[in-house]
Amino acid sequence: IWGAGIHVIGTAATGNVLQGNKIGTDPTGIFAMPNQGDGVSLNGASGNFVGGTTAAARNIISANNGDGVFIGTNLASGANNNVVEGNYIGVDADGDEALSNGARGVHLDSNATGNVIGGDSPASRNVISGNGTGVWLNGNGHVVEDNFIGIDYLGGRAIPNTEVGVRLEGCALCSVQGNVISGNPVGILLTAGLGVAVAVQSPEVYSTSARLLVEGAEIPDSLAASTVQTGAAEQLE
Repeated sequence: IWGAGIHVIGTAATGNVLQGNKIGTDPTGIFAMPNQGDGVSLNGASGNFVGGTTAAARNIISANNGDGVFIGTNLASGANNNVVEGNYIGVDADGDEALSNGARGVHLDSNATGNVIGGDSPASRNVISGNGTGVWLNGNGHVVEDNFIGIDYLGGRAIPNTEVGVRLEGCALCSVQGNVISGNPVGILLTAGLGVAVAVQSPEVYSTSARLLVEGAEIPDSLAASTVQTGAAEQLE
């Protein structure tokens, strides 16, 4: 498809549920049939659900030329309080081979607020691997929780995002917690401006070079060394 595979647009587009789709692949979810833009675009749309907590609800959002999932807006209103859970983003339907989106796995734009990527249980986990950047966070108040970022669905083998696992680009009051972020050149990259509050509480963050790379960001005192693992021996390859 020229453009996004699924484009949900406008403030009236709320409460939609996108489940069980192959977006950017053939019907088996194994071979690429890319959309020319993003896989899923939520443009100014709030309160929508992408995926779910069962295998039947899982979307395969892979091999698209743009982002796997884009949440933002070029409208007057933001794209807020959407949930992306239980999907394979950048890998095939088996969850163990890269089927890369051309840009980011999940991209939250600067005018997005309060979106949730993953959830508080393994059933909500997204596998976000094989993309350029796994998760790119702008905006405010987002939660990225309990995802596998840079590894396969079992958590045992690296399928690297080629740039960064999670990038926080001026994201205020965002939380990155309980994820396994491994195999990526950089695990977490903070490029937030001074004064931006970011909580990074991922107990398992391993990268091939920098574990936690900071560019012009103020790291809260609560970020003790124990919150981000640095042991290279634990790196998945």
